[in-house]
Amino acid sequence: MIFKCKYCGAVVKDTEVATLKVCKFCGANLMDSFIDPIELDPLEIDPLDAPPMATDDPMEMDPMDDKDEYDFCIDDYVIVNGELLKFKAKKSHVMIPVNVTKIASYVFENNRDIEEVFISRTVKTIGMGAFKNCKNLKNVIIDDIDILPDGSEKICPNLEVIEEEAFKNCEKLGFVSLPNSVKEIKANAFLNCWKLKIELSDKLEKIGSNAFENCESMVILELPDSLEKLGSGAFKNCKELITIEFPKSLIKIPSEAFMDCGKLYELNFSDSIEKIGMNAFKNCKGLSKVTFPDSLRDLEYGAFEGCEKIEEIKFPEKLSSIGSNVFKGTGIKRVEIPQAVVFRAKDAFDDGVEVIGGPKAGCYVATCVYGSYDCPQVWTLRRYRDDTLGATWYGRAFIRTYYAISPTLVKWFGHTDWFKKMWKGKLDKMVARLQEKGVEDTPYSDKDWRR
Repeated sequence: MIFKCKYCGAVVKDTEVATLKVCKFCGANLMDSFIDPIELDPLEIDPLDAPPMATDDPMEMDPMDDKDEYDFCIDDYVIVNGELLKFKAKKSHVMIPVNVTKIASYVFENNRDIEEVFISRTVKTIGMGAFKNCKNLKNVIIDDIDILPDGSEKICPNLEVIEEEAFKNCEKLGFVSLPNSVKEIKANAFLNCWKLKIELSDKLEKIGSNAFENCESMVILELPDSLEKLGSGAFKNCKELITIEFPKSLIKIPSEAFMDCGKLYELNFSDSIEKIGMNAFKNCKGLSKVTFPDSLRDLEYGAFEGCEKIEEIKFPEKLSSIGSNVFKGTGIKRVEIPQAVVFRAKDAFDDGVEVIGGPKAGCYVATCVYGSYDCPQVWTLRRYRDDTLGATWYGRAFIRTYYAISPTLVKWFGHTDWFKKMWKGKLDKMVARLQEKGVEDTPYSDKDWRR
């Protein structure tokens, strides 16, 4: 009597099953991978080298059916406590054994031989830089099928995390379908995968910074409703991207998230979006139509700068702030600002744009003195406003008073040197004291202080 492995197709004697506990060819756990014993004539087949069952139907073919391509040998792998630490062979087709739960960092880095990898269903984590610089890697197959003892199949995905730079610079990598178990794709995971087209997990929660930057073949992007956090530059320079479906779970579009996506032509945001970050859609040259949700509160520095085909924009009534350069380099000639806006940078639009409504001064004292809403000193003051003053009722009262008075002061005296010099000395001392107490001066996105 013999047993046939459902993963690699090898046939093992029953005595070897009792001794090995795992398939000697692919490392599969026998309780998962072997079906009921089958009777075979020993004259008809070599029990140690039986080929997989063949099929003429391409829809029924398993990616592991080509034994010559995968040529599996367990001795090629160094596996410790379920972690694949080293791959010792030179092969174009690689199968990750089913007893592996993690592919360690940089295992296949700079491997020029590998063209296809089959990642078994037991793998939960693909480590940092695991396949980095695999220049000839074209196909990644992620298995999510569990073989039950009776031979039936059950969808049971396990992969949860793809770590930093896991597939960075895999220039030939094509279509990848992620199982629904994947929850996080970390920073730079697929950076510079020029030919990548990907189907994201329905349960994906986090996409790290620059995770898909320079994935130039990506055309349609559907972000799942489970997505809670999108990193800066996540889809930067995806040149062929034409449409994005935003989930209701996402609150902020981070900085440079879709910068330089030149073929993106229309944006319809979900009702959950409250903030669009710095340079989020900068230089999206083909973008001509943008529909903002009622939930939007803040447009940060350069959010739509260089989107030259935008000629008309309508802001939601509860919009609070419009930062510097937000619509610089667009085709806008006339714009109406809602009354709810408490801050509009004077350089938010191109010179000559007719601006109606909103805060008439367009600039407050600190911004007037330092010349920009986005500079180290003002970043420090904005943090102090949101985290300290905004935490108490009397602090919030001070903020409202400041917003009521300072636009008029700037309008009357903001162009004079004595006004700027007088306030600069006071503000410099205040900023220095705040920074000594640990208030940072790094780039900052406003919080809602109106609790």
